[in-house]
Amino acid sequence: MNVIQQVLKQCIIMVVIISIGICINPYNVKAQVEHLPISHPVYMFLQHCEAKGLLEHFSLSSLPLQRGEVAEALRSICSATPQLTASEKQTLELYEQEICPELRVNSSVFSSDVPRKDTLSFFSSGLFSENEKGFYFQDEKNVNVYAVPLASADLGFRSLDTQSSSMFSVQAGIRVHGTLSNRFGYFMQVTNGSLISGDRTLALEDIRLKQNIKFAVLNSDFDFTESHIRYDYDWFYIGIGRESRLLGAGFRHHQFLGQNAPPLDAVFAGARFKQFEYRFTYASLMSLAIDTNGQAILPNMGIIAGSDKYFPSKTLVMHRAAFRPKWGEIALWESVIYQNRSLDLGYLNPLSFLKSVEHSLRDRDNSAMGFDFTIRPVKG
Repeated sequence: MNVIQQVLKQCIIMVVIISIGICINPYNVKAQVEHLPISHPVYMFLQHCEAKGLLEHFSLSSLPLQRGEVAEALRSICSATPQLTASEKQTLELYEQEICPELRVNSSVFSSDVPRKDTLSFFSSGLFSENEKGFYFQDEKNVNVYAVPLASADLGFRSLDTQSSSMFSVQAGIRVHGTLSNRFGYFMQVTNGSLISGDRTLALEDIRLKQNIKFAVLNSDFDFTESHIRYDYDWFYIGIGRESRLLGAGFRHHQFLGQNAPPLDAVFAGARFKQFEYRFTYASLMSLAIDTNGQAILPNMGIIAGSDKYFPSKTLVMHRAAFRPKWGEIALWESVIYQNRSLDLGYLNPLSFLKSVEHSLRDRDNSAMGFDFTIRPVKG
């Protein structure tokens, strides 16, 4: 009996050691270089755990993060399990099963040519399971592909003293993302939707629908798309894409780019270390249309879309250096916005001082400098 107890004790110790190793060792799993959209609710959980002091040298001031970064943060939280409440443990387990590849089990409609024990048939055991479901999954040594459907419905009501109204809209689409050779990440998402019934003015209170030209201006359906590619090599990264982004300190409305900003088309490059990150961003902005006299056409002055309208090219350039000690982050940034020039090589150098460059280019542009910081003086 003592021998059996000793064997069981050794087995339990071995299981605990392996579990801890899976939680804290990022080298046991493949890289996930592509970004996780800012709409994912895991960011709220990470913000909660960062405030609790479970994520040192971690920042949420520049989003989206890579799926691999999020997975690593979840593993760090996993290593601090004794400090979590029962509700936090349950939430952590749900996000780990979705984002951490070593814990994820997929159910797909179409199977890849490479048999995987973690991918089950959608129509047999996968339909009513808690597995991650999708059209197609492929996960081998140098190829990682996820193709998942998207669908949503929105129902809104507005009640005033004199009248009330409602609206109902639906949209559907597809998301494809993955990583190649642990270095090259890609992401593409496209959706199309329509107002099924109800008050269009109520639907336009949604900022995303208000910014959608097809819906708000042309009185048609609405569509959205976001995509990016990114290449990582050690401490260096570079990429290009159209993404919804948050930038700067803040919980909901970040200092530089907030929740109300439309997806930003940008090229970015940077250097990232544990306690420091420097990023260069070169982005395209949408300016107001102008008439034949060079005067801006405001949204309430008629149709502001079509090939007969002229939109001056407008560009944002930004440098941001972020220092991340254990207790938060301090970031310094500078930016310049210029117009009517498609590409100005003077601003293309990622290590230049933008204000001085702007002066040397005849002081024609709008420059700014600032800083933002996040401080956690006491854990929790």
